[in-house]
Amino acid sequence: RGLVEGICCWKFAIDEASVKHCVNILDPEGLGRSVKICGMQVADPLAKFAGLGEEGSARARFQIVALANFSWRPNPQAAGQAAQGKILRRAPSVQRIAFTVLNHVFSALTLYLTAIAVRFGAQLLSVRVLLSMVHGLVQLMWCTEDVDFRHFAIWSLKLGVTWALLLFAGVYRKVMLPRLPMLTVRLHKDCIRRGLVHEGDWRNVWDVLEECD
Repeated sequence: RGLVEGICCWKFAIDEASVKHCVNILDPEGLGRSVKICGMQVADPLAKFAGLGEEGSARARFQIVALANFSWRPNPQAAGQAAQGKILRRAPSVQRIAFTVLNHVFSALTLYLTAIAVRFGAQLLSVRVLLSMVHGLVQLMWCTEDVDFRHFAIWSLKLGVTWALLLFAGVYRKVMLPRLPMLTVRLHKDCIRRGLVHEGDWRNVWDVLEECD
């Protein structure tokens, strides 16, 4: 098991800035910055439909907020300057839209591939094992005239490989599941760095705790 984890579950380095950012409140809900239509959260149905974990709602909310900030919502700090005529918000160009979308896709790719593998990998392999067993039993019970030792050996080999993958999926889930919250934090930090999430969209708790100390 240790060899499998070492080969297939890559090393995960956590920097100090990410640990500090975990303390902060990343969910824009409650801060008056979440995107709503007719009083309903836009992100909640998407998160429930995706089914990628309990933290999916908060993750979807701050990404919807990032999309709103990029598309039509002004930065609260820049809004005062715009009102004074110091800056003028322009609609993003097609090139900037394409670059921002692709950049975000690559930034979130590791997070969502990990979430999909963790959440659905074992379930899909379980269904595959069940179908293999049923298919083999049907051949053995009702199609004996067409089944020889070679077919039985091939079926047993396929079932054994699928069963081994199922066991590996359990190990993979155990190792990778704790990484999802940290990957979410990294995505939020990246959105801040690229100016897609503004200061008013999240609450900085770490700095307040340091001031209290």
